[in-house]
Amino acid sequence: MISKVKSQYDLIAEDWDKFSGENGSIHQKNDIDPVVFKMLGDVKGKTLLEIGCGNGYLGRLLSQKGAIVTSTDISSKLIKLAQKKSLSVKQRIVFLTQDAQKMTDLKDHSFDFVLANMCVMDIPNIEAVFSEVKRVLKMRVYSFFHLTIPLFIILVNPGYIIGVAAGSILLE
Repeated sequence: MISKVKSQYDLIAEDWDKFSGENGSIHQKNDIDPVVFKMLGDVKGKTLLEIGCGNGYLGRLLSQKGAIVTSTDISSKLIKLAQKKSLSVKQRIVFLTQDAQKMTDLKDHSFDFVLANMCVMDIPNIEAVFSEVKRVLKMRVYSFFHLTIPLFIILVNPGYIIGVAAGSILLE
């Protein structure tokens, strides 16, 4: 199942990159990012794991605010696009092609925050993701899972439509 998700995101990587742009889509900029920034507060010097980074826009924004960011995605094509777009802040962002269900490249208790922005609904085993998030988080910190993808958006490649109902989960 995860190989199907990976191949689908590899297929749409360039279109998703164009849609998200340098600083996120309109939906991300207006609806998601202000809430994320308010919830995270001052991120300067904090370690942050981003699951499902797409083209890396959010990691770049958080890195510019002083966070030490590790951005992951199941799609190697999206990771390559994110790396290319992030050359100016590369020293503070590590990019990994990583399955969120088994984040083998990440050490236990190594992150202050974990973000999963608009990707959790595409991961087959959400329990495994939560288990991994618990493993990599430092004690008494938060993770933020945002489950929204803009409804009724149809990207350029035929054969896929992205759409899901809105909702957010904050785990303590």
